[in-house]
Amino acid sequence: MTPNLTAGFCRSLARSLVVTYSLKKTRWNNMTSLAQALIAIGLVLLLLSLKPTFAISQLPTEQQKGWRILFMLICCFVLGYLSFLFMLMNQAITPLEMVVAWVFCGGGAFVYLITRMSQKTIHLLIINANTNLHRAHHDELTLLPKRQLLYQAMDQHIQANKPFCCMMLDLNDFKQINDRLGHDCGDWVLISVAKRIQSIMPKDAMVSRLGGDELAVIINGRYSECGEDMAKDIQLSVSQAISYNEESLTIGVSIGIAEFPLQGQTREQLLKQADIAMYHAKRNKKAYALYQQTFEVELEKNDA
Repeated sequence: MTPNLTAGFCRSLARSLVVTYSLKKTRWNNMTSLAQALIAIGLVLLLLSLKPTFAISQLPTEQQKGWRILFMLICCFVLGYLSFLFMLMNQAITPLEMVVAWVFCGGGAFVYLITRMSQKTIHLLIINANTNLHRAHHDELTLLPKRQLLYQAMDQHIQANKPFCCMMLDLNDFKQINDRLGHDCGDWVLISVAKRIQSIMPKDAMVSRLGGDELAVIINGRYSECGEDMAKDIQLSVSQAISYNEESLTIGVSIGIAEFPLQGQTREQLLKQADIAMYHAKRNKKAYALYQQTFEVELEKNDA
């Protein structure tokens, strides 16, 4: 072989080796970049998982402790992802490390999906629970609080030892309207009356439906300060005409009032005295009446 041929062959071989090395280096660099990208994606997904996990861990549930532990574990995983990502910065990637990078990416996606779906599911469960609780404690027709919430409010007022008035309301001639025009009309009257009374109530007052056409109202303050004025406002509001299917309906209301602590010191006493006062007002065709002991004697005579 001549010297020129030998030199040419060596140059060709060297060029081939350089090209081969460059291709391998490019492939290694591409694999490194891909692995780093996969780990970075998994890291971002883990970071996004922290917010829903922390939110769930703050809810008053039986699994609260477990979610707090999961939050701390995700924080540890984040540190692990960062360490592995830093380790791959200045070295070639082996096939095993590429597999690990894919696993890290999938793990981040899995944690993110689980935490997000769990948060949405728990949120829906809370909404459903609150809706069911509201339905259990509120009248389906008028949306007013039921007896249980009324009792709780009265007990709280009594424990606070601050004067308040308990009012019992009974709609006059409601049965006649119900019988003449049907239950749909009766329901419409109840809804209209409930809305009217609520619209004139102070924010700290409560209007409750006890059943049928009987309502109850709790209002802070003494009878002389606000109770009598509120009874007048209720009577005026309810007595205004109610429109139903091109008919104009007029309905009245009888209101019995008992003041804490003057007419009763317990919830049961106040409800009883207000009920007696309400029957006195209805019997004597008055709009309202404040309880007096003579009402009980009068009631016993009428029942005899």
